[in-house]
Amino acid sequence: MVPRRDRPRRSTAAMSGDPLTLVVAPDANGDAVGEVYLDDGASEMGSYVRRAVTFSKHKELRCSAPTAASARAGGVEGGAGGTGAASAGDAASRGAAWADVSVERVLILGAARHGGAVVNGEARDVVAAPASTRDGAPANAVAVRKPDVRIAEDWTIALAASAGR
Repeated sequence: MVPRRDRPRRSTAAMSGDPLTLVVAPDANGDAVGEVYLDDGASEMGSYVRRAVTFSKHKELRCSAPTAASARAGGVEGGAGGTGAASAGDAASRGAAWADVSVERVLILGAARHGGAVVNGEARDVVAAPASTRDGAPANAVAVRKPDVRIAEDWTIALAASAGR
């Protein structure tokens, strides 16, 4: 699981509010586990958000607060939580840089075709897409475009099987 920011900027400060693309690389069983960590990028003891992101059986992507088990599964030291962790609502009221960071798209590498996606109960299109931002890269992933979710909140994206599967 790799979070990335795809918009070119002159500095990391300029991209602090840019949306994320989540690149999911499932294992042979169709599972992937990872974490996203965002902070203000300036202070040592500022607020931050740390989120567990899991993909299960080629079907469901879920973002939630990390647990000790999800941290271990993702290879993250230190377990769950942290002294600066805050909810999205608390962070927004304090003006935290990460509070409104959205997920612009989700790329699932090597995925079979899907008929669509349901994001928190709402239908979304799924398209074949390149995993690379290079021009002419092959379409080797499926993409959920504009799922309209914030990284600091809990959400679920369920993939529907295509009619041809």
